[in-house]
Amino acid sequence: MMKRLAVTVLAVLGVVAFLPANAAASPTAPAELRMAAAGIDLANLKPGYVVNGYEIVWGDRDAVMYFGRESDRAVNGVHDCPTDYACLFENSNFDDQNGDGVRDGRRIVALKGRDVWHNLGAWYDFDNKMSSWVNKGVHARWYWHDWRTPTPNECMYPWFSYDVAKHAPSWNDQASTLWIYQATVRPCAHPNS
Repeated sequence: MMKRLAVTVLAVLGVVAFLPANAAASPTAPAELRMAAAGIDLANLKPGYVVNGYEIVWGDRDAVMYFGRESDRAVNGVHDCPTDYACLFENSNFDDQNGDGVRDGRRIVALKGRDVWHNLGAWYDFDNKMSSWVNKGVHARWYWHDWRTPTPNECMYPWFSYDVAKHAPSWNDQASTLWIYQATVRPCAHPNS
C-alpha cells in the first residue's frame, strides 16, 4: 500500500514538474493540480469534499473553500459573503490587498452551521492563515492556537467585518478554530453597543 502511494505521489509530482508554470492553475487541469498550485495541502482537508472548478465543497455547502483568482463564484469581499456564513480570508482587505476591486486569488473559507466547531488546520488547511473576516449573520468566535482551547478567543460579531491584519496585526494569522453557535450559548456584545 505504501509503495503504491509513494509511486502515485511521485507520478503526480513528475507530471507537475513537466507542466508549464500556469498549466496547473488552468481550469482544465486536474483538481489536485489546481489545488496544489494554490498551495492547498490535500492531506489537511477533511474527507468527503467535492471539487467544483475552483471551489472545494463539504456537505450541503456547510463549508466551501474558494481558491485561485479564476474562482468564478468566489466570495468577493464584504458584500458577497453569503448570508448565514462566516467567511475567513487569507489576505487582508478581504482578498483585495491593492484596493483595486479585483480578488488577489488567495483562499477564502465560508463556513456555516449551528453549534459547530471547525478545525481550520486539520479540516481546511487554513490553520493560522486568517487575515480578515466577514460575518453574515451567525454567532461565531475564532480561537487561537489549538483545536477547541477555551482561551484566548475573539468574538466575530454578526453582520460585522474585520481586517485583522490592518487593525490588530498581532492577531494576524492566529486563528486555528472557528466555533459557530446559538446566540443564547455565549452572546457577544456588539462593539458599537
